[in-house]
Amino acid sequence: MGKDDKLLSTFSVLFRLIEVTADQHSNVAKYLNGTVEPQLQKLQANDRHHLQTARTKFRNSERKVEHAKNHAKRCKQTYNEELKLCQTMSDPDWKPPEPKGLFKSLNLGKAEKVLPQKLVGEQYETLLRSEEAYKRSVWEANDIQDTHVRLCEDLKNECLLNQMSRYSKSIRHLDELKNKCGDVTEGSRCINAQHKYEAELENLATDELLVNQYTRLVNKYDEDKPPLRVKFETTGWKNIFVSVEEAMVPEENKNIPRIMDVLCKKIKDLNGFQTEGIFRKAADQHEKHRIRRQLLQGNYTINADSPHIPACVLKDWLRNLKEPLIPDMHYDICIDMARKRTLSDEAFQVFLSQIPVERRNTIKYLVKFIRELCKEENKKITMMDYRNVAIIFAPNMLRCTDPDTHIMLANSDHEREFCQKLIEELDITRDTWLNEDETNTTQNDHYEN
Repeated sequence: MGKDDKLLSTFSVLFRLIEVTADQHSNVAKYLNGTVEPQLQKLQANDRHHLQTARTKFRNSERKVEHAKNHAKRCKQTYNEELKLCQTMSDPDWKPPEPKGLFKSLNLGKAEKVLPQKLVGEQYETLLRSEEAYKRSVWEANDIQDTHVRLCEDLKNECLLNQMSRYSKSIRHLDELKNKCGDVTEGSRCINAQHKYEAELENLATDELLVNQYTRLVNKYDEDKPPLRVKFETTGWKNIFVSVEEAMVPEENKNIPRIMDVLCKKIKDLNGFQTEGIFRKAADQHEKHRIRRQLLQGNYTINADSPHIPACVLKDWLRNLKEPLIPDMHYDICIDMARKRTLSDEAFQVFLSQIPVERRNTIKYLVKFIRELCKEENKKITMMDYRNVAIIFAPNMLRCTDPDTHIMLANSDHEREFCQKLIEELDITRDTWLNEDETNTTQNDHYEN
C-alpha cells in the first residue's frame, strides 16, 4: 500500500473495529456523530473557503501583472513611435507639413508660423516624456510582479498551515477514538481489531503526510520558476541638433558639446582660416547632409575635403537649436545692453554668469575660435573681420521671439552689435580649460567612432 493511502487505510481499520464492536461502542458512535463528523465537515468547508479565497487572490494578482506588462508594452510602443518621429524630424531634408484644403486657402496661422527647430525641439521633449513614462511603467511592472511572487509564497504557506491543522485535528480525533475503543473492547475479535487499528495509527505522522501528499502536489504542479523580468530597452539615441544640453557627451567630461569641438577643429585642419569666403560661401548640400546624418548617428569622424562643409554644418547646428545659444529669456537683456552701449567685459561677465554653464562655455569657446579666425594674417584672405562674422553668427546666437517683422528688423543691428562686442571685449584668459582642451587635443587628435 502506498504512503498516500495510509490515512484512508487507518480510517478503514477504525470503521472495521467499530463494526465488530457496534453493540459495545455507543459512546464511540456518539463521539463520532456529535464531534468528529461535524468538525470534519467544518474542516472541509474551511478548506473550500480557503481554496476559493486563495484562487481569487491569485487570479486578481495575475491580472494585475498582465495589465502592468501590457501597459509597459504600450509605453514601449509609444516610445519607439516617438523615437522614430524624432529621428525623421532630425533629418536635414525634413520640412514641416504644409496646411491643406480650407486652412491653406484661408492662410490661417500665417502670422504665427512656428520655426522648424521649435517643432523639432517640442517633439524631442515629447520623446523624453515618453521615455520616462516607459521607464516608470517597466519599474511598476517589475514591482507588481515581485508582489505577485510574494503573494504566491504567502498562499502556499497558508495552504501548508491549513493542511497541518487538518491533519493534526484528524489525528487527535483518531487518538481519542483509540482511547474510547480501548476502554470498552472485549474478546479476541475486538482485541485483534483494536491491535490492528493501533498499529495503523502508530504509522501515522503529520510530517510524513505533508511530505508524501501536500509537498508532492506542490512539487508536481507548482514549478518554482522565477518570473521573467521586464527590461527597459532604449537605443540611447539623442538629437544633438535640438539643444546644447542634448549635444553634451557626459562620459567625455568636456566643457562644450562634442559637435562644436569636432567641427571647429576640422575647419582649422582643412585650412579654413586661410580660405576665402569661409562661413559665407555655401557648401555642397549633399555632403553637408551626409555629415549631419553621420553626426546624428554618433559618428564624429568628419571626412571632408573642403572647410566650407564643416563650417556650414556648424552654422546649421547653431541655427537648428530649439532655443538659441543665448536663451530666449535673456534676449531682451542683450538688446537693451546694445541700445545703452553697456557692452564691456565686466557687463558681459555678469550677463554670462546668468545663463547655464554649458551654454556659457560654448559661447567662450566660439569667441576664442572666431578670434583666431579673424587674426590679421587670416582676414586678409578670408575677408572676415569681427563685423562680418557677427553678421553671420548673430542670428544663430540670438533669436527674436516677436513675430512682428518690424521689430525683427529694428533689433537686427542691435543683435549684430551685441555679438561683435562680445567677440571683441570678452576676457577669456581666466578660462584655463580653453587652453587645456587645446593641449589635450594635440596629444589625442582624433575621436573614436
